[in-house]
Amino acid sequence: MKICRGLLLLLLLPAIPCRADAAKQAAPEVPLAERVGKEVRITGNLNSHGKLGWLLESGDKAKDRTESIYLLNGGKKTEPGEIKKLLELLDGGKAVVSGVLHFRKGDSNTDPTVAGLSDYFYFQLAECTIRPVAAASPLPDPKQAKETAWPDGPDLARLHAVKGFKPAEVIAFLGHPKSVEKMENGKERWNYPYMAAAFVDFRDGVVTNTFYTAGY
Repeated sequence: MKICRGLLLLLLLPAIPCRADAAKQAAPEVPLAERVGKEVRITGNLNSHGKLGWLLESGDKAKDRTESIYLLNGGKKTEPGEIKKLLELLDGGKAVVSGVLHFRKGDSNTDPTVAGLSDYFYFQLAECTIRPVAAASPLPDPKQAKETAWPDGPDLARLHAVKGFKPAEVIAFLGHPKSVEKMENGKERWNYPYMAAAFVDFRDGVVTNTFYTAGY
């Protein structure tokens, strides 16, 4: 009888979450205002149509919880060549930006007939890195490579934009290579299915060189 009563009490007690289950719960996101002046890594949609230029829109639109962060070029109207090309290739898609987060007060315009600029957060392009959202796995799989074809202008722009990328970022941006070669001095070469020859070289886990030739 005592054993039955003990079992009944256990069944009636409210479930207490174990530490392992609690650890799985995502930590609350720190507001951007508390991250100003710190190194941050933010994922969002890249947009070229902000009032000041390029925007990274992060958060959940469905829940009306979004933040817009500008990517500024130190007051200059144009971005450096390589950065501009990468931004254009990622425009409208997801990107990851890492760097020091800044904040600036908007203008004090009180005229309702003139569009003002509210307070905003921003990255300086000169001190941040911009990457595509990495693939789930950094391992190349030639079985998933595209069929060999002649590349067009955007294909070559993407190929030459991956310097400094890590393997999972290259896969997300270019897809899988058709073959992988182990080179001297610890280098690894990924050959891409563009006629006549195209490859990217890795060393110490990042792309150090890109190459293409039509074979003429």
